[in-house]
Amino acid sequence: MPVPGDRSRLAKIGEDWEVLEGVIQEFMGEKSALNPVIGRCKDGIVLIDTGAPGTFGQLENSLLKLGFGIEEIKMVVITHYHFDHVGNLMEIAMRNKNARILMGKNDIPYYAGDKVPEEEAVDEKELRKYFPNFKKSDLDGAAKDEDISYSPDLELHSRIEPVEEDLSVIDVPGEMRIVATPGHTPGHLSVYLQELKALVAGDLMMYWKGNFSGPIRTFSSDPETADESVRKVSTFEIDKLIGYHGSPFFGNVNSMINEYLSNI
Repeated sequence: MPVPGDRSRLAKIGEDWEVLEGVIQEFMGEKSALNPVIGRCKDGIVLIDTGAPGTFGQLENSLLKLGFGIEEIKMVVITHYHFDHVGNLMEIAMRNKNARILMGKNDIPYYAGDKVPEEEAVDEKELRKYFPNFKKSDLDGAAKDEDISYSPDLELHSRIEPVEEDLSVIDVPGEMRIVATPGHTPGHLSVYLQELKALVAGDLMMYWKGNFSGPIRTFSSDPETADESVRKVSTFEIDKLIGYHGSPFFGNVNSMINEYLSNI
C-alpha cells in the first residue's frame, strides 16, 4: 500500500484512473499542487475539475504526458464553481465542442454570474492553520481570480448538464457515481468510484500536510450542510481519498472521517 502523502506513488488510483500531476496553484502565500483526476473510458477520458486560471498550459502538458489531447476529453465533471476548479473550463469547451460538462444544478447560476455568493466571514485563525503565510491581501487576489473564472458565454451555459441528485455514469470504468455533497457550495459534487473504493472529494475533505481535514469553513457557503455531506459519504467504503488540495491518501479513510464527525 502506498505511503499516505507520497504524491509520486499515489497518482495512480486504479488501472483506468489517476491524478494529473503538474498543475500548480499559488494561493494564500504558498504554492501547492491541485489534483484534477482523469479516467480512461472507451473512446476518450473523463476529467474531474480543470485547474485554476492561468494553468491551462500545465493541464494540457499533463494530459499530453499521458498520451491525451484536449479533444479526447469526453466528459468534464466540475465538483463546484470556485475559480480553482473551473479555471480552464472555458478553454476546454472552446477547444472541444463535443465534451459533456456536468455541474451541480445549484452551482450553475453562480458560475454563469446570475447569482453572487454571500460574503463569507473570514476566520483568520482557521486560515492560518492551513496557510501559515496567509495575509488579508491574499483574499483580494482570490476574489480577482473568481471574477475572471466565471463565464458569461451563453453557448457554454447551454452545454452544462445540471446534476441535482446522485447519478451513476455508465460506460466509465470503476463504477463511477456522481454524488451530491452540498455545503461547501450549494451544488458541490463528489465522485465515488465504487469498484476502487475511491472518493474524489473536491473540497468536501482533503489530506493536507499530513492531516485529514473536512471542509474549510471560511470558504464554505453552509458549513453545517457540508458536515452533513461528510456524514453522507461516511457510509461509503473508502480507502482512497483524493481531495482537490493536498495529497491523495490511501488507507483507512473511513476511520479519519468518523473521527472528524465525532469532534464536530
